[in-house]
Amino acid sequence: MTAAPVLSALSPPGRSPASSRLAAGQVIFATVRSPLIRMSIAVLFAAPAAFAGYHATHGVAALTMPSGIWQMIFAVTGSIAVGATAWTRMAMLTPAPSVRGNAGRQVQP
Repeated sequence: MTAAPVLSALSPPGRSPASSRLAAGQVIFATVRSPLIRMSIAVLFAAPAAFAGYHATHGVAALTMPSGIWQMIFAVTGSIAVGATAWTRMAMLTPAPSVRGNAGRQVQP
């Protein structure tokens, strides 16, 4: 096994497509108003993160505990935590609702 895939992923040409895809997804998510399109974009970012969180947590759990059921429980918990974090980070890009027809007037609570 060589270190070529790791080195290419960490090199600037390897990071460039990933960072540009992330930036494009965040811009699209922040500008699109349709809830269906926003949800599908959030799923495109959260699903791979949840998948990676599952495998990372399962790898650590496999090293630290012998019981297979507890490994699975911790892996699923890690997957939910990582997926929810990715979903939340995308949802934070929601623009504030615009108030129309209320220019210059104070809104009473």
